[in-house]
Amino acid sequence: MGLPIIDISFKQLAKTAMIRSERGIVALILKDTTKASSTVFDEGDIPSSLSEANKNLIKDVLKGSPNKIEVYVLGSEGQISEALTYFEGVEFNLMCMPSAESGDISAIKTFIKKMNEVVKYKCDAILANEEADSEAIINYTADDIVVGGKAVTTANHTARIAGLIEGTPLHQSVTFAALSDVDSIENLTKEQADSRIDAGELILVREMGKVRVARGVNSLTTLTDVKGNAFQKIKLRKTLNLIHNDLRRVIVEKYIGKVPNNYDNKCILITEIKNYLDELATEQLIEKVNTVGIDLSAQKKWLKDNTNLDVNNMSEQEIKEANTQSNVFIAISLKVVDAMEDIMIGVSI
Repeated sequence: MGLPIIDISFKQLAKTAMIRSERGIVALILKDTTKASSTVFDEGDIPSSLSEANKNLIKDVLKGSPNKIEVYVLGSEGQISEALTYFEGVEFNLMCMPSAESGDISAIKTFIKKMNEVVKYKCDAILANEEADSEAIINYTADDIVVGGKAVTTANHTARIAGLIEGTPLHQSVTFAALSDVDSIENLTKEQADSRIDAGELILVREMGKVRVARGVNSLTTLTDVKGNAFQKIKLRKTLNLIHNDLRRVIVEKYIGKVPNNYDNKCILITEIKNYLDELATEQLIEKVNTVGIDLSAQKKWLKDNTNLDVNNMSEQEIKEANTQSNVFIAISLKVVDAMEDIMIGVSI
C-alpha cells in the first residue's frame, strides 16, 4: 500500500500549464573541511568557518536575490549521498554543486529524477556541461567567463546563474537578463549561439553592450506529444514546479487523512484550487479561462476496475458522485502566459 499518493500530473495539450510567481530556493552543495548545514538569507548568514572560495560562491548566489539558500557542506571525507539525503527532507527549487565531479553529477541527476518521479516533489538542478536531455536539468555551458578581471570556471559560475534563475519572478524569464558583474565571455556567432540553444544549452551572449543570458532553456531536446517545446523553457518549468508543489502542500496540510472523501468535500477541494488559479489569473500569470473538476475519465476507469458498478450506464453526475474510497481524481485545464521573448516589428515608410 505504501505512503499516500499525491500525484498531480501536468500534461501539455497544446500549450497548457500552471504557474505561480515567487522567488525560489537554491540548494547549494559545497565541499569544505567541516560538515555543516545552514540557511542563508543574506551575507550576514554566511558561516564564518567556510573557506573564502565557498563564501564567495554563496555571495554569487545572493547576487541573484533568491528567496534563500539552503547550504549543505560536505566535510573532508563527506560523500554526495549525505547531502542528497539531507535535501530529500528540505524544501528547495534548484540544486547547484559548483565542485561536482563525475560521480557527483550522476548522483545529482538520479536524485532529481527520484524527487520528481518517486517522491513527487518537483525540483531541478543546474550542472556544467552536462547533456541530460531533461527538463529537470539545466545544462550551463558558458565559457571563457571573466568576472572582476579574474577567470571563472563554468562549474563555479553555476552558482551565479542558480541565484539569477531563482531570483527572477515567474512573470519574467531569464532570457536576456543582464549580468553586470561579468567582464567578458567567449565570442559566439549568431549561428553558433542558435545551435547551442537548440541543443539545450544555457549560454551567455553579448547583446547591446552587456553580457546576458541568451535564452532561458533547460537541457530537454527530445520532444513528445505530452512534452512539447514549452517544457524546454526554464520559466515554464519553474512555474510548473511551483504550482505542483503549492497544490501538494495544501493537500498534505488540509486534506490527506483529515477530510471524509465524499462528493461534497471533493467539490470544496476543487473550489479551493479554482480560487487559487483565479488569483494567478489576476496577476496575469495564467489566462483568465481555466477549469477544475472531477477527472471523469480517470474516475470512470477506477470505478470500472475496482467496483461492480455498471459505469457504462451511469450518468456523468452519478460517476462524479460515486464512492472512490480514498482516491480523488481531479483534472485541471489552463493556459500559461509566457514572457515576451520573440518580438518582430515591421516598419513601413
